[in-house]
Amino acid sequence: LSGREACSGRSDGCSAACLAESTGKMSFPNAQRARRRRHASFYADRRRFLADLHAEVAKHERKAKRAGKAPAIRLNGTTDLPWHRMAYVGPDGVSYPSLHAAFPNVHFYEYTKRPRSLQGAIPSNLSLTFSLSERADAEGYATEYLLAGHGVAVVADHKRHVPPPTFSIGGASYPTLDGDAHDARFLDPASHIVMLAAKGRAKTDTTGFVQKVA
Repeated sequence: LSGREACSGRSDGCSAACLAESTGKMSFPNAQRARRRRHASFYADRRRFLADLHAEVAKHERKAKRAGKAPAIRLNGTTDLPWHRMAYVGPDGVSYPSLHAAFPNVHFYEYTKRPRSLQGAIPSNLSLTFSLSERADAEGYATEYLLAGHGVAVVADHKRHVPPPTFSIGGASYPTLDGDAHDARFLDPASHIVMLAAKGRAKTDTTGFVQKVA
């Protein structure tokens, strides 16, 4: 909707069911306008955007430390950008290979539809969860992530907080966890399926994006 593609792996099903445009506070006009402005700012002056973002991450890290908590950040809310591959110059004038390298004590986590082969080297403080869709190549990509120890998110028609104990991808069965219990994916055990109950427009999905398990 911004006029630029920032989620290249998205499918018709996940686009139609996108929570950012259809459910909760993220769908409010003021929230949508804020996302459009941030998106435009990123493409208009990425150098300044990343320097400003560096300052915000630093502020969040200091706030978490004062509160005695572990800082965690999800940079991709409605985008699927490879932030860990973006070098920049911080407001301190220092060159950094990525935000993840600049803030080794911050937990970064993302949902992604990008193939594992396109991610490059993944920083140790970045947790990636592949998001399964109805695309024909999705199960193959999901298997690659699972075999590498990452999680895979699946939107399904089960009752919220009552996911099935296992879920099969690529002919193999994997243990599941309740993805609606929290969003801190960096706390998940390795190679698990993150089950998410269908919400909003996803409840009426006909594309195959929402998996049938109920």
